[in-house]
Amino acid sequence: PHFLVVCEDGSYPLAWTSFHLEYKQVFERQLDKTLVKLAMSQQDLVELCAWLKAENGQGWQSDDGVNAFLEAITVCDDYESFLR
Repeated sequence: PHFLVVCEDGSYPLAWTSFHLEYKQVFERQLDKTLVKLAMSQQDLVELCAWLKAENGQGWQSDDGVNAFLEAITVCDDYESFLR
């Protein structure tokens, strides 16, 4: 029912921000479980993502899913993606 609410000014109900925060927390808990299974820290993941982003376009991987991985790992932070 919360997502049926329409704001005439084009904004979104404040409750949706709370739902997005809950979604992010679920995503992050699941990510933490995966990192534990891989024996990686959050810092290891940050460094991996930074390296992938820096190396992307340098020719060796010609994207081979790198962009999809980077998008998937960061999409939970994007409120607009959550709205879709």
